[in-house]
Amino acid sequence: MQRFANWAARLEAFLNANASRPFVYGEFDCCLFVSDAVLAMTGIDPAAGLRGYDSAKSARRVMRECCGARSVARFVACVAERCGMAEVSARYARRGDVVLVKRARDYSLALVALDGRSLVVAAAGLARVPAELGVRAWRVG
Repeated sequence: MQRFANWAARLEAFLNANASRPFVYGEFDCCLFVSDAVLAMTGIDPAAGLRGYDSAKSARRVMRECCGARSVARFVACVAERCGMAEVSARYARRGDVVLVKRARDYSLALVALDGRSLVVAAAGLARVPAELGVRAWRVG
């Protein structure tokens, strides 16, 4: 997986276009937000063949069927490996890299923001959280 030469501009355009998009399972959730961002930066869709769910329950079914995963953390690691994305320490993740963030009950996916100091997550629109919340990361290109 390799980033386009103009990946930063493409990511910025993607983030701006989705800044107020509501969280909807199967349309704009943490996994599809990150997959769509990776697609914008590289032309490769990590979620190819995994789309089509429409609820938390059907998302869990997709995770189990794809990788036998019962958590977002295991699912992301499986998909990242399948896409050839090398795991790196979350503290060394660079702009545009994929980061796993620990939440109350499970995990969520985020991207390192273009400022390199925060993470962008899908919520009610896009939100920023401190980079220190990242627990695992994968290099995009």
